[in-house]
Amino acid sequence: MIKSKVAEPHPDIINALREHSEYFATSGNDYHVSHLEITRNIIDSLGDREPVSIPGLSMLFVADGETEMELNTGVYSISAGNLLLTDSRTLQKIRSIHSAKADIFLLWLTTDFIRNLNLDINVLQKAHIRTSTDPVIINVAEEKDILTGYLTMLKENALTNNPNSIYTKNISRSLIAALIYQLMQIADRNYVTDVSNRMTTGSGSTNGIRKMNYVKAFMELIHEHYATERSLGFYADKLCISPKYLSTVIKECTNRSAAEWIDEYVMIEAKNMLRFSGMNIQQVAYALNFRNQSAFGKYFKHLAGMSPSQFQKS
Repeated sequence: MIKSKVAEPHPDIINALREHSEYFATSGNDYHVSHLEITRNIIDSLGDREPVSIPGLSMLFVADGETEMELNTGVYSISAGNLLLTDSRTLQKIRSIHSAKADIFLLWLTTDFIRNLNLDINVLQKAHIRTSTDPVIINVAEEKDILTGYLTMLKENALTNNPNSIYTKNISRSLIAALIYQLMQIADRNYVTDVSNRMTTGSGSTNGIRKMNYVKAFMELIHEHYATERSLGFYADKLCISPKYLSTVIKECTNRSAAEWIDEYVMIEAKNMLRFSGMNIQQVAYALNFRNQSAFGKYFKHLAGMSPSQFQKS
């Protein structure tokens, strides 16, 4: 069987998964899928390692128990019935479990494989953009059986079929596309309910739809330009609206100001660079387009409550 190249930066973690998983299946260079029961002994065996970035897209589904994870310098509890979605921008590490054991399914998809999925662009355009830089955690408790069914079929496809066969590739693409649509449906249902409770104009109105389109476009622009642009005026100009109107719409639809969203993107990148990039503070400041180290230090301390050097030592 050809070994996948996904998540290979830390082979001993892969070896630990192979050792402790009920199954660990690889489908060529497309995906890894595994089912394991994590205990405190397994976590101890991995040692005190730095968080890792997994290429492509990873899905961690906690079927039972509760695990504590470090994600982009934040700590999150992932409970039974929750599914965690992360991409290569997320530095992650399992820190501990709160129960005797945690029953977990893992699926890692390579970037090239994701690019080759035949997803319906019309469906993707209708999907609500995620209005947070936090890792995506979805409550899928009611869909546990169907999700484990998809993962089991992916496992069987990887273990029993020829990984080089065009049929196997198409089975993989079809199963994972169906899984992604399923997750989009779950997330969309939860998101629409949440937004409709917060939007005074009503999510079904023309005005409400127009505002949500501004929110989506704004979040996409931040993702593209946050490293160089922190001015609200820049984003308003891109959207051909006034800064005041943009600020009002973002606050109304997300309960957070536009400036707060910009700052969150910048701060997540700044913290990751300070802690894991090997750059010094001045280099990080210039990489994030601050005029000098002092300006970056003031900005960082105002938002983090500590200086960049204090954060590096924390």
